[in-house]
Amino acid sequence: MQQALGSQYAGRTVDSLELGILWLSIVGPEQISMSRYVQAVQNDIIAEAFSNRVIVPNHTTTDDVNWWIRHKYRDLHLDIDNNPGVDIWRRPSKIAEYPDSAHHFVGGLAGDGRTNGENIIIRRGDVVTLDSDIMLLGLETDSHQHAYVLLEGESDVPQELKEALRIVNDIQDEYKKEFKVGLTAAEILDAGEKIPRDPRIIESRFAFHPPPNFIRRFTANDLQFSRGTYVAGMGRGYKQHPLLSPTLRLHYNTLYAFEPHTVVAVPGWSEQGLELGIGQIAAFTENGLVYLDRPMLEWHVVK
Repeated sequence: MQQALGSQYAGRTVDSLELGILWLSIVGPEQISMSRYVQAVQNDIIAEAFSNRVIVPNHTTTDDVNWWIRHKYRDLHLDIDNNPGVDIWRRPSKIAEYPDSAHHFVGGLAGDGRTNGENIIIRRGDVVTLDSDIMLLGLETDSHQHAYVLLEGESDVPQELKEALRIVNDIQDEYKKEFKVGLTAAEILDAGEKIPRDPRIIESRFAFHPPPNFIRRFTANDLQFSRGTYVAGMGRGYKQHPLLSPTLRLHYNTLYAFEPHTVVAVPGWSEQGLELGIGQIAAFTENGLVYLDRPMLEWHVVK
């Protein structure tokens, strides 16, 4: 066919599989606006969950928060892709303070201060972290956010935690500058790894993928379609869909779950650092990668 078309027209042809992927992934301004609304709904739910309306320090457990969120989703008739995950980061000194707590944390007192998924009481001084999503209007979120529970006598989040959050937002702002039309996922990730980093960053993994879409979630081989597809369908460690080429390139008007994971050294916390990745939906347009209803410029605070 290419020979029959000749040099004048053969260069205009596009691989049929790539054309189908572009049809699925490129969205119009209306869908970007809808995605901003859906992310805002998710952010409002998280803000309520990360408040004293839900969390009573020294009483509420991580499962309590998890189940409150599930019921909130049901009350609002929202579907989900996976159940919300609520975990805690705790200072080593605070882990030792509660006799029932050490075995709930990865590595115990010598670990990084992160819970191992078991149900545990939320204490003052804890960082509460959430990984959750909602499905609405044919779109889906992928959110990672964090709250700080004030210690007795504190009226605000400690300055070292405010500074850690600023560092995380700064590196994510630098990462998003590497989204440039025509690049492959690997080229974007490689460029991100070359960005100069604040010396207080222990580790930062640049990760992004197209947001899941519950209208067409799974392919015949049971791989979640969006996780390894479209232009960038992976960060480091994401599984590339076997039907797709890693040479697919970035196009304007595509949506991504933007979720770098950054570990920051914070005085008084574990020597292994505090992970404060912020996950959110972003759109790549002619204005670059644009956050949709950006969360977590400041801490959620539980008093």
